[in-house]
Amino acid sequence: MTTQATAAIPAGLPGFAFRGLPGYGQICVGIASGLTVAYAGTQLYLLRLSGLRGKQTCISEIAVLEEMLVKTRGIVLNYIKFRESSIIAKVYTEQLGVQSYIVNSVRKKGPGSRIALFQPFTLLDMVVYTSHKGGLTRISEYKSAYPFSSIPFNILKSSILLFLSEMVSRTVKEEEENPALFHFLYNAIIEFDELTEHFENFHLVFLLHLSHHLGFGPSNAAEIIEQVAFSANAQSNTGAPPVLALQAYEVYFDQLLQNPQQAAIPNGKVRREMLSILIRYYQLHVERLGEIKSLAILSEVLG
Repeated sequence: MTTQATAAIPAGLPGFAFRGLPGYGQICVGIASGLTVAYAGTQLYLLRLSGLRGKQTCISEIAVLEEMLVKTRGIVLNYIKFRESSIIAKVYTEQLGVQSYIVNSVRKKGPGSRIALFQPFTLLDMVVYTSHKGGLTRISEYKSAYPFSSIPFNILKSSILLFLSEMVSRTVKEEEENPALFHFLYNAIIEFDELTEHFENFHLVFLLHLSHHLGFGPSNAAEIIEQVAFSANAQSNTGAPPVLALQAYEVYFDQLLQNPQQAAIPNGKVRREMLSILIRYYQLHVERLGEIKSLAILSEVLG
């Protein structure tokens, strides 16, 4: 094994320092729970020391530790109830991609409840356990990274956020870091909370940007319209051929792609139709996207 350490000592592991070890290069070595361990990349290794060779420590055996702590930011996607007062939270993390964590006693009644921190698209600072085996792990520490100032108090904003969190949960699957995607999501959520007006089109612009991060972003509105119009399930509510009926929305999609701040979408009905077109576009590119349950709520709020 010749793992090379990264150039930073991991958070939550005090007392570690880089040392030169024969055959291993510079590895971050320290003592944790009475054991000598090394940190390389994002994994801890247990070292069994077999004496000295000159001034260097020799390693006779390395075993991968089952779990280690990682400090990361996270975006809550959703959660399901688990046992009496716990949850299993699905979180998109900056360091580890999509992860699922058991969070104990978070649903308990009374002032100690912290379930509000696991509402969709809540931004968290976390210290989490990670295992080379994958699967469910636990959160060691968590706190709000950005308390919302407007979203919980605005029914339109909260409905849009619920819908977008479901779309992200159904489309983002990777269990590895993707800095560009994480920063887009994180910054977009903060921007949305800070908007005080003219945010009716935010979900449409968000989905257009997200599609580029997922690898199927359109270069112009015609791509969206043509793909949806000629798909197997295309249909028109007006009785006109699908391509002709959908072309009426092409100008609005171009506005959102080119200059979203100046887009002049006339009313909620047009927004609903455009959203239906975008969801169909996603269905063509994301396998088993399934039914978006929060869409009905959003459509009703959009009016």
